[in-house]
Amino acid sequence: MFFFSKLIKIRKTNESYNLLSNLAKILGKSIWQMVIPFTLSLQAFNIYSLLQNITSVLIQTTNLGTRQVVLRHNSEEMPLMAFLMHSLLLLLLQIVAINFFFEITFFQNILISSLTLFTNSYFNYSARLKGLLDFKASFFVEIIGLLFFSSASLFLLSGVSFSTNLAMQLEILVLIIVSSYSIFRLKLLNDSSSFSFVGFDKFKSSIYRVGIISLSDTILWRFVPIYFLQKLSTNSLPYIGIFNLALLLGNAFVLIPQSLLESWIPSIAMEYRNDKNKFHLILKEKYKKYYFTLALVILIAILIISVSLKTIYVKYEFWYYPILIFAILRIISSIADIKVAILYAKHLEKLLIMPSLIGALSIVFFTVMLSKNFGFYGIITAYVISKFVFILAVLFNYKKSLSLVV
Repeated sequence: MFFFSKLIKIRKTNESYNLLSNLAKILGKSIWQMVIPFTLSLQAFNIYSLLQNITSVLIQTTNLGTRQVVLRHNSEEMPLMAFLMHSLLLLLLQIVAINFFFEITFFQNILISSLTLFTNSYFNYSARLKGLLDFKASFFVEIIGLLFFSSASLFLLSGVSFSTNLAMQLEILVLIIVSSYSIFRLKLLNDSSSFSFVGFDKFKSSIYRVGIISLSDTILWRFVPIYFLQKLSTNSLPYIGIFNLALLLGNAFVLIPQSLLESWIPSIAMEYRNDKNKFHLILKEKYKKYYFTLALVILIAILIISVSLKTIYVKYEFWYYPILIFAILRIISSIADIKVAILYAKHLEKLLIMPSLIGALSIVFFTVMLSKNFGFYGIITAYVISKFVFILAVLFNYKKSLSLVV
């Protein structure tokens, strides 16, 4: 009871920092992601893209649904260290399997593993601060991330000779610093979760249920395209880098609506538990804000991405239209994310299993079919088609959820 009353008090006093926290997070990560393709050569960015996409797959397959569980179980004590050790165990098992599919050096394996582990640490501990609704502490965490990502970006822009490996080492260092500060802030809140191993079994099933849904998204919409693109990529045709640049540009803008949802999940879950009538009124307001934000983001993204491809990323100008179209479609594909977030908050993630399976089957099918005749363009077309197949399935199951009593 004391824990819950403390949560309400935190919410009332610090919620004004939410917007600033989101902006700092978006700015810090976006600056870093945008500098990398500008400073690296086509070939080096192609290698970096391969390693980053492998890391993205491992992050999802090791952290599973932990971040969402931490956010929605905000009124309970959480065994964060147990979550992290669980992800480390999964990482050790999976890093071996990854080497059967991709050619990576021993040192690159170390970099990928470190980046995965410390990203999971940052995800879990920063999510706990947001779950506690302490947006003031979350704001300072993201400001530190912004400062260090900006400093690392300036270092790369200074003209110092660097490699793909150095870029990844800098990112790991920033994540270690930000994770450490998140733990420090949790200690100041007297939250006992920072180094706790107690109660993991209570949340394990939820972590896997939520994680299985996300697995199809990350493994198949990351793993399948990268696996096929590596066969097409050469020094003169760095298709993995082109695909990744489009994703980076799109994801930089997707961070904005995603950050809104991340900050809403704890309060949505709380309102659903306490007052379902008020919950539905709040949702109407959230829908308006989300779709207005998404529409504004799409318009701004079209302008900024178009200009950046003509001025900053001139080495990719030959692929201007596929990168621009793919990046914008990636942003548009986040239209159903608010439905996904609400289903998570209502503990109805089981309704996302079938859409995920349908999306997974569609990308495998369309990639195999289209890559044979259309190569690179067939693979990115398969990605887009499968994304929208998933969206339609989510919308269908969300409507079905409205008739369920939980």
